[in-house]
Amino acid sequence: MSNQNSFTDSPIHPGIHLKDTLETQSISQTELANRLGLSRKVINEIIAGKAPISPSSAILLERVLKMPAHIWNNLQRNFDLNIAYLCEQKKLAEESKLLVNFPIRNMIKYGWIPESREKNERVKSLLSFFGVSSLKNIEHSLSVQFRHSKRGNLSKEAIYTWLRKGELEIQSIETDNYSDSELKKRLPTLRSLTNTPPDIFEPKLKGICAEAGVAVAFVPELSKSYVNGSTFWLDSYRKAALLLSLRFKTNDHLWFSFFHELGHILLHKKRENFLDIEKNVFSKEDKLKEIEADSFAANILIPPDRWQEFKYNSPFSKYKVVQFADYINIAPGIVVGRLQKEGLIPYTHLNGLKEKYQWVINQN
Repeated sequence: MSNQNSFTDSPIHPGIHLKDTLETQSISQTELANRLGLSRKVINEIIAGKAPISPSSAILLERVLKMPAHIWNNLQRNFDLNIAYLCEQKKLAEESKLLVNFPIRNMIKYGWIPESREKNERVKSLLSFFGVSSLKNIEHSLSVQFRHSKRGNLSKEAIYTWLRKGELEIQSIETDNYSDSELKKRLPTLRSLTNTPPDIFEPKLKGICAEAGVAVAFVPELSKSYVNGSTFWLDSYRKAALLLSLRFKTNDHLWFSFFHELGHILLHKKRENFLDIEKNVFSKEDKLKEIEADSFAANILIPPDRWQEFKYNSPFSKYKVVQFADYINIAPGIVVGRLQKEGLIPYTHLNGLKEKYQWVINQN
């Protein structure tokens, strides 16, 4: 019974076959018990479907009834598998009530789970994706634990899914042992990648970070997750994981998020995990750490002294922004994003200087 299609809703216990065999051979239950050297109660419970036919009993039945032991064993095995299958289907049906909470459409779109209209099959796909026996076990199975955000309309299941995909991506990335000094040494090189297109900077960024012990993965944002990025530690703190969502799909947000997460890695304790959610409600302590990571990213991308010179050079034209960006060797869109964030220009101004990215979906 390797194929679930051979299962039935009403499996036949091997005791029924035993009863039929006894009737065919005109042997009573008492006589069989005496021949086998077993109690009549044992035989009665097998025939009633209350007890299994054990391998040792199968050997005894072969001697008395001339039916090979492997047939009795197979009958029992098939019955047990069928019962297990029915129990599993019942469990899957119960857990299918939780499907509505997960970003199934996104997962199918990105090829993380196969398409299926059967709810039980979707549950099985989710269990396989998360590597758990129950959807209720997901939260405690993740490498990174996080405080539930108070942000409205947020789906914790979407966050679980995003983090799990990141975990799976990180597992395949080999890195050297993490080193603060090695990472700091590579910051200028990483910053220089802001002027390159994704097909150039993505592999280089991952390779450079891996040399310093940081595994980087890009994971598409999922509906109702609102995640910008995350950092956590693996292998007894010998490896740092950095996930990015490309939430706003522009280069200023991507690079700010990247260096923001690097800020968490360099500035904060290794035992801490960070999940950066848009408009999240932070504790006083967490808010301070977010401000520190923000400052780190802002100052790496645009040196403070250069920024102070430029920010008072309004009005800000396209020409001025491009000229300044060339001067400090940074992508113009990053300068625009900084101007917008500090309220020096409206969010509707100079967006043409930003580079827009889109996910290339590989469903294989």
